[in-house]
Amino acid sequence: GSTCGYYPHRSSQNQALVRACNLVARPDSVTGYPGAIDLSEVANFELDSAPPSPKSFVYDFPYDAEKEVLAHFHPNGGGIVADSASVDVSAFVSEKAMVYDRATVGPDALILDFAQVYGDSTVGPGGFVADSAQLYGAASVTDYAGVHTRAVVSGDAVIECGGRVNGDAQVYEWALVRGYDVKSADECRKYAYTVKGPSTVGGTAQVGGCTVVSGGDQVLDGV
Repeated sequence: GSTCGYYPHRSSQNQALVRACNLVARPDSVTGYPGAIDLSEVANFELDSAPPSPKSFVYDFPYDAEKEVLAHFHPNGGGIVADSASVDVSAFVSEKAMVYDRATVGPDALILDFAQVYGDSTVGPGGFVADSAQLYGAASVTDYAGVHTRAVVSGDAVIECGGRVNGDAQVYEWALVRGYDVKSADECRKYAYTVKGPSTVGGTAQVGGCTVVSGGDQVLDGV
């Protein structure tokens, strides 16, 4: 299950983070892994007061070729963020999570538990990376899509519009996982809030090349 940080001086973060962690830990009826997440229950993470200016310190990230880089604690959640990365102030980065290299995390994104986001990867609006998942290379997760449990997404892969990658799955190269076949980010948000059963890659599946997973497809094992 998820290991969730707790912040006694930030009551709004406590309540919202507990809801988010409970949702991410909920098993999906198809894959057996978390996935059927009702995002309407996840509130926006708002600080009780204006965030302080982060103070930099030297940190050695596990997968960074450069040792001892400058980093800071993200004001919304307390996770460690390299000064070279870009994380929106509205994004939530859990205490044990890390964002580094040249990674970008956008508005209302969630980086939870022990997740790591690095390289030139991007977590776009409403996207989440949780548990022990990793996102790196030039991969992106956006528009209410998510990567969790022990999944790894890399290369130029794109997880979008509510798509899910979980279990021990690997998605790489130029693969695309699209949760719902709709046309706009607003529709992605609406579907992610109200419709279960997005396209999912889970189990021990490995998806690469120019593979497209969409239309509610469930890829659970094999290559």
